[in-house]
Amino acid sequence: MIKRLALAGAVAIFFAGCSGNSGPTAADTKAGEPGTSGSVSASEPTSSSPATSAEISAAAPCTEADILPVLRRRIGHQVVRTKVVRCQNDYARVNAVPDSSLCPPTCYQQYEAYVRWTGEGWRVVDFGTGIGCEDTTSLPPLPTRIRRACRALGYPQPTVLRTPSFQMPSRNIGCAWSDAAIRCDILSGLKPEPAKQCELDWVGLVLSSEGPPEPNCAGDTVYDRGSPMLAYGDLWHQARLWCESQRSGLLCFNTASNGSFLLSRESWEGGAG
Repeated sequence: MIKRLALAGAVAIFFAGCSGNSGPTAADTKAGEPGTSGSVSASEPTSSSPATSAEISAAAPCTEADILPVLRRRIGHQVVRTKVVRCQNDYARVNAVPDSSLCPPTCYQQYEAYVRWTGEGWRVVDFGTGIGCEDTTSLPPLPTRIRRACRALGYPQPTVLRTPSFQMPSRNIGCAWSDAAIRCDILSGLKPEPAKQCELDWVGLVLSSEGPPEPNCAGDTVYDRGSPMLAYGDLWHQARLWCESQRSGLLCFNTASNGSFLLSRESWEGGAG
């Protein structure tokens, strides 16, 4: 079956493994510069419009000492230090480093954590392992709350389409969502053709929200040249189904049964989890 990481042909299991991100750079951790949470977020007051306390928000303190207490309250007192990776726009991405002697029987070397500045203090958005902002090509993708933090922190994130149909940039594959399933037709034909008999044409693949993919024998097509384009690297999502547009083909996956397929001009591959 297809492994679950998109660019590598496989989908990453959420929260599996440590993030292993590099440490902060001077640009990442320096507060108070324009465009970061250290700058004034509201408009500067004018002489004709005096500022009120509500118009100017408190600058987010991006020091490790300020963020450590909230991480210890949320994750546990085994967290002994933090490492700020990036801090801007009222969000911070940090590595929370635990004392391994305080968390038997297992303990990660470090947790990835995202925190948001509320104006009065830091609040933990989420934490775990294997949830780095760079993981933009995994299915299912990072949760919305983490992707929102990543965008605020300046990490590029893929666009997610929720349209009833879409097409690939190659204009060879088109898909339509109907009856809790995604049907994807390929104009160049399904190669190789399945062994079982088809009295019409092997037009593509169908993946339901809960089952494995199936080759589709049909006399019509759902390909619509007017459908939105799913750019390479972007995602499509409905219900429990996700698809990613790759230069090597179209990867689709359901989160209920781990059913998935990879469809391209040269070949196709599909199976259950």
